[in-house]
Amino acid sequence: MSDTTPPAARAPYMRIADELREDIAAGRIAIGDALPSYTTIARAHDVSVSTAQKAVMTLQAEGLVGAVHGSGVYVTAVPAPDLDAHGHDEDRLASMEARLERIEHMLETLTALIDRE
Repeated sequence: MSDTTPPAARAPYMRIADELREDIAAGRIAIGDALPSYTTIARAHDVSVSTAQKAVMTLQAEGLVGAVHGSGVYVTAVPAPDLDAHGHDEDRLASMEARLERIEHMLETLTALIDRE
């Protein structure tokens, strides 16, 4: 999240949207899972149902959730990772580089075994 507004100063619907977004990003709410009902969200955060709806509509506008009439609101995507100034996800890049090194090592080992035969 790039907003530098202190959490307490953010509008309640934005704080709720942030929490739901984090739950989705962390996998606590997976793609295909239903979000809690507006009433459940409102009660959990001590806000009105319309505030809960606004939080969910924020996620819908971001393309993270979609409503199914008469059924509920479901997670449809995971938020993109926070990127550095160059547009890179440093943790993911480091993980991919480590995997590539392991693959290269396995390839060298296999090549050496084949050459021995």
